[in-house]
Amino acid sequence: MPEEFRFTGTEMRTRGARTDEAIAILRAICPGGGPRWAEFHGRHYDFDRLMVSPAPELPVPILVGGHTEPALRRAARLADGWISANLPAGELPAVLARLHELRQAEGRADAPFSVCVSPTGVADAAGFDDLAAAGATDVWLNPWRFHGHGRADRAARLDSVRRFAGEIIRR
Repeated sequence: MPEEFRFTGTEMRTRGARTDEAIAILRAICPGGGPRWAEFHGRHYDFDRLMVSPAPELPVPILVGGHTEPALRRAARLADGWISANLPAGELPAVLARLHELRQAEGRADAPFSVCVSPTGVADAAGFDDLAAAGATDVWLNPWRFHGHGRADRAARLDSVRRFAGEIIRR
């Protein structure tokens, strides 16, 4: 959102290049295997040797979000996965097909890749089956919204989680 860039004093037009560099930095400082020395000298970020410690034993998975063509290209080219944000379930298959095309073009179609969707408009287990068939590997949602409850009522949220488990997960 343009307001966020104004608030932080950063240029919106360079967000893609800065994101690419940030991904390279994360890969350099958290490659797995514990603490390692790393440095980075890019156009937007620049630092001399440093070490993150403690550091993870496994590489940090990098997931890229966004529905635009540049975001999908970035995910296909650089990421370990992609995240949607509240996209209607009916629109997801076309987006996932495009993402798969882009991953093929990058020679990464067979590499491990998470596809995390947060769909709107899914009404039953068959809808989740359709998302899996389209390539979704993970679904992120709030079961209370699935059953039409807001956040305020704890009892309704718990009931929604139980219903979701019985109607969707158990299946």
